[in-house]
Amino acid sequence: MLTVGLLGKKYEDHLLTSKSLLEGETNICDCFKNRLGGIYNFLRVPVKNVNFKIYDIGKRKAFIINDVSSSKRTSFTFLEEKSSLSLSNVESINKTCDWLHVAYIDDIENYREILNINIPISLDFCTNSPRESFIDIMEKSKIIFDSRERKNLYNNIHLNNSTILHDDKGIEILEKSKKIHSSKIKKLKNLEVNGAGDSYAAFLIEELQYSDIIKASNLAMHKTTLFLKLKK
Repeated sequence: MLTVGLLGKKYEDHLLTSKSLLEGETNICDCFKNRLGGIYNFLRVPVKNVNFKIYDIGKRKAFIINDVSSSKRTSFTFLEEKSSLSLSNVESINKTCDWLHVAYIDDIENYREILNINIPISLDFCTNSPRESFIDIMEKSKIIFDSRERKNLYNNIHLNNSTILHDDKGIEILEKSKKIHSSKIKKLKNLEVNGAGDSYAAFLIEELQYSDIIKASNLAMHKTTLFLKLKK
């Protein structure tokens, strides 16, 4: 059993879902719900042989519009409490976890305490902040997850690890700024996609127990798509 620490802010998600969203018009809200998001999204993913351990630091509210017709989401966030990683958190992660996933590194203030973690690390981004600001933690990480829409942010980033860029059409894997693998998938409509990136990361970490990065990335992509379809 792989124990994966999940480090990030506690997101309180307020989700508004519309099956047909028209900008500038009065729309019907088909569903409204409140739930924990961010690292808590991992707990809803049906992975095997993985035990997730939550380390929430800081707090943020998120107001999310799910446009089901186009399988897109738009979010607005509000900071309630800045993050602070304590020495006891670092010691606990090092002693009890086999892997640490950070979501989202660009939403963690004073993140450099994470550099004291001595187990494998993966991390995710949630904004279009310049990636050069995070080069130290990126170099330490085994895997970096990001949206393919932000691929241009990696033009001047040369890393030996794997950067996995994903969107609704597939994935690309970069190493030393060069694409070493890509895989396509058919874009699907009528899906609630909030948390899809977290689901993909969860499935990939699961698959890395049995496969190399290329096979694991492909399997995680298909598992994520099936998971989103089943949520309908």
